[in-house]
Amino acid sequence: TQFCGGVAIANAFCNPTGSGRLSGGFSVGGIAIHPTDPNIVLVAARNPSSNVASGIYRSTDGGANFSLLASASGAPGNSVVFNPTNPLIVYAGLGGFSGGTASFGIYKSTDGGVSFAKLTGTDPTLPTTNIARTEVRISPGTPSTVYAAISNATGSALRAFVRTTDDGATWTVFVPGV
Repeated sequence: TQFCGGVAIANAFCNPTGSGRLSGGFSVGGIAIHPTDPNIVLVAARNPSSNVASGIYRSTDGGANFSLLASASGAPGNSVVFNPTNPLIVYAGLGGFSGGTASFGIYKSTDGGVSFAKLTGTDPTLPTTNIARTEVRISPGTPSTVYAAISNATGSALRAFVRTTDDGATWTVFVPGV
């Protein structure tokens, strides 16, 4: 059950209730559909009234019902992508517009998006502190190569543009923050 405008509703996503772009309902950062099973859908979402209800949602029935994944929650979902040749591998970016928390960062699933683990690293190779919005993309021609753009904690500038060429085992700064 989610709360929209103080009212409990059964489905996962609320409709906007205000006139501002972030008023009321959820905002969606990204949608990923399993490459071979269209019933599996992942959504990176932000609940404007609660980071607890923000993160990655998963559906196994083509989007009729969604559940928030506890292993990828607590921060707004910005992006989610399946590896096109190995759909067991999924990456997600979580982070808000500013004020980084421990939940902000890059997440990886090795079980098709059933569960996620936050990737850890050290500056400058993979910043995990003083960060905000995080976007992740997989190279379609070389799916072991993943790029991520990470903004600084104030959300005012790029903190780092990083990449991995080994499915997230190691990361390097591709373009340092400006």
